[in-house]
Amino acid sequence: MARLSPWVFAGIGCLGVVALGVVSIGGIGLMVAKNMKEEMAKPIDKAAVLHDLNVPIHPKATLDETTTSSLRAGMSSMARMTNLKMAAAAFQLGAPADEVLSWYEKELEKLGYQKKSADKEQSLRYEQKDSTILISVTKSGSLTITRMKTPGK
Repeated sequence: MARLSPWVFAGIGCLGVVALGVVSIGGIGLMVAKNMKEEMAKPIDKAAVLHDLNVPIHPKATLDETTTSSLRAGMSSMARMTNLKMAAAAFQLGAPADEVLSWYEKELEKLGYQKKSADKEQSLRYEQKDSTILISVTKSGSLTITRMKTPGK
C-alpha cells in the first residue's frame, strides 16, 4: 500500500478550516438578519428614541420613523457584537444643511462636547468623556444623529 503525502493531510485540514469558516459566517449572517427583522417590527417610541440620543434636536427637524427603524435595527446587531451602547435617529429637515450644522456646532459646544472632526459640507463629530456624537446632513434634506457610549472609557 502506498503512503499518502503529508500534503494530502494538510489539504484536508485546510478544507476543514475553510468549511468551518463558511458555516460560521452563515450562522452569524442568519443571527443578524433575524435580529434586524425583530427590531424592524418593533414600533418606534419617539420619546424613548429622543431620550436615548440625549442630544438637542434642531427645531426644524421632524423624526423619520421608517429610516430610524432601519438605523436602530442595524445598530442593535452591531451593539450586540461590540461593547458599545448606541442610539441613532433620522430626521427630515426644513432648513439648509449649513444652518443645521452651524446650529449643532453651537449647541454641542454649549453642552461641553469637543469637536473632533468635521466635513463642513455634511458631518460633524463631537466627543465628551465616554460619548461620541455624529451629526450627518444630506443635500436632500435628511439629518442622522448617532450617539455611541463606550462603557468604562
